[in-house]
Amino acid sequence: MIFRHLLLVLAIVLFIPSQLFWFWQLRALGRKFFRGLSVRRWLGGLGMGIYVLLAFNLYWQRTAPEPAHMTLQAALLEAPFRWWMLSSLLGFVVIALFYLCNRLGRAVLWVYRKLLPPSNPGRERLLSPARRHFLARTAVVISATPFAACAYGLLYERTEIETTHQPIKLRRLPKAFEGFRIAQLSDLHVGPFMTANDIRKYVAMVNQLKPDLVALTGDFITWRAHRRARWWKPCPY
Repeated sequence: MIFRHLLLVLAIVLFIPSQLFWFWQLRALGRKFFRGLSVRRWLGGLGMGIYVLLAFNLYWQRTAPEPAHMTLQAALLEAPFRWWMLSSLLGFVVIALFYLCNRLGRAVLWVYRKLLPPSNPGRERLLSPARRHFLARTAVVISATPFAACAYGLLYERTEIETTHQPIKLRRLPKAFEGFRIAQLSDLHVGPFMTANDIRKYVAMVNQLKPDLVALTGDFITWRAHRRARWWKPCPY
């Protein structure tokens, strides 16, 4: 529990600088592709308005149960902002690690340059502007990987259900349990992105396996317990 609280505090501390960093990157990208100042200001204001709208929608306290079907609000407001939050935070962590490694490397190179004789050509090659520029661009590209990875998980991987068969071997297993079959369903996360129809489909898949025991292991919901899905009731299967 303490570890989870520490991770939460760390995420909150890193969130604000991560947003400032990516806003600055988007600003630089806008200045590169849009020469007109009025166009850049219009796009910047539009982007900030969308950001505020998404943030307000996400953190506005709602007591109504979360629907177990896809809604326009979930698809157009909640999903994009949560994707942005997680991706921007992870990307910023990557950038921060690159920055720390860069500062450490520069310190080591500074010491190394001091040890080299002034006439040694390696002094200039170690910290050449071209090399520094390449490393900086590489860090930015790698830090953008979480955006693609999170989009892949949101749009595709969440529906790619995999059925695996794992044999369990116990030395002192009673003979009555030989061939005993256990089916496990995990991480259901019932809500707009894991609808009631999806759950029913997966229950039917489990029933086709004809297990002797079915184990349901969390998480059943994703965010707040008081917003659990309306249909959450004893299953007729």
